[in-house]
Amino acid sequence: MKSENFLNHELGYSYADLYSSDRLKQLYEDFYRFFEAANKEKYDLFIKYRESKGEGYSPLELSTVLIESAPFLSDFIGKLFNVGNNLSEFVKDIEYQKDVYEFKKEFVQRKVFRKFKKEDLANMDWDKLDSFVSNIKTTMFPELDFKNDEEKYTAHFILILSDVEKDYRWFYEGDKFAPENF
Repeated sequence: MKSENFLNHELGYSYADLYSSDRLKQLYEDFYRFFEAANKEKYDLFIKYRESKGEGYSPLELSTVLIESAPFLSDFIGKLFNVGNNLSEFVKDIEYQKDVYEFKKEFVQRKVFRKFKKEDLANMDWDKLDSFVSNIKTTMFPELDFKNDEEKYTAHFILILSDVEKDYRWFYEGDKFAPENF
């Protein structure tokens, strides 16, 4: 039978300790020692923020302190749950897939689903659309490896084109030749 204690035994905690307020307090203190040993400067900034309860910090300063502290918490939790060795692989995979996630959120959900209704899909000429997109891929983005990962690189090129569209929307939405547009 597999042990229920999947936590890193080097840290001295068991699964049951996650339900004990005294042990959680100790875990909290161990994290702070871990953070301080890893990066004293960022630890000191975080402690200053924590002690002030955020008073006197602008939203940008708050965000910066928390974002700069997050990797240390992530590393500690990875170590606690024995996934530290796999954590960098998870991060690499997420980074690799970031274009696909952003494409689904920004393009599919916010543009495609708003513009087209479900019944419109049956009337689309999918072969013509596929031919058009394939032509764009090979002509404008020959450096992208569509053969090995078509989903990722299709998402990538569409995001590039979406950014271009955002940057030049003024050109086709308003007075194209107004002096302020040049």
